[in-house]
Amino acid sequence: RQGVRQWLAGGDSLPQALISLHQAINLFDTVGHPVPQLLVDLAPLYNQLRQSDERLVYFQRKLMQYRLRGDTENAAACYLVLAGSFRHRGNYDQAISSYLRAADLFEQFHPRLYTSELMVAGTTYAEWGNTRKALHYLEQAMQLNDQFRIQGLQRFFTFQAVAKAYLQENNIPEALRYTEQALHTARQDSLDRAQFTAYGLVLKSLILLQAGQAAQVQPLLARAQRLADSLRPKYLEELIRFYDARGRAEEVRRYSRIYLDLTDTLDANEGLTLAAQYESERVEQAQRDQIARLRHTQEVQALRLRQRNQLLGVALAAIVLIS
Repeated sequence: RQGVRQWLAGGDSLPQALISLHQAINLFDTVGHPVPQLLVDLAPLYNQLRQSDERLVYFQRKLMQYRLRGDTENAAACYLVLAGSFRHRGNYDQAISSYLRAADLFEQFHPRLYTSELMVAGTTYAEWGNTRKALHYLEQAMQLNDQFRIQGLQRFFTFQAVAKAYLQENNIPEALRYTEQALHTARQDSLDRAQFTAYGLVLKSLILLQAGQAAQVQPLLARAQRLADSLRPKYLEELIRFYDARGRAEEVRRYSRIYLDLTDTLDANEGLTLAAQYESERVEQAQRDQIARLRHTQEVQALRLRQRNQLLGVALAAIVLIS
């Protein structure tokens, strides 16, 4: 609780929050009580502190400790976090291996995270350029979503990842089919309906642009913009590209000014936001391939502000439940 309070206070309290949470994990380890969710939630705090190397070293050390003790739950959490670190560094081989090791362990005790890790392994394969392997794991994740009746954000991102993999293969019909399923899932979400419907509409716009159906794109982007609580970089960049391709200079200038103002604000607050890993990673997600690396970077900016609050809430809930 103390660590979470310090984390929420932000600023100069963040280093002390990390110390407090380390102490808590060590005490749980002493009494042999697994805390996988606390370990997962610790990762974004390292990100806020811009300590990516320290994060890698810490979780490698803890993984060795938990493997020696046979602590399956904590080892799974460490693999999950390490996978995100390797992915961030562009080390896809180790990232995917770590995601799959995490999935194998989560299968024993946490169906939702088991399914999620297969999904993230698939999206990482897509980033690596192997869409065949990507679809193999994403299809498994879709089946497990049905089996375990997983709804909401995780289901949305799975459909979105499948659509992007098919788009990567230039399979427009399948990409559109799974985008429609993602949109259907988003519309059923009572909390995040507008936000994730907007993301789905942006993805559908990208698919239609690649298919040469530009005439259908402008209404979708306009609708996505209306659905969003505020303009995000992803929507703005798509609007700028759309109007620029049609020689509408005034709209290009207008949206470019808004985009620059917004990105300046995001850059100024970057130290207070969370990098997208598995939450969106999840879920951050998910989503950065060589064909879509630029697109994913834009999505990360769009998701960061929302995910920061979600992760802090999860961290607080985890500590309360553990207590």
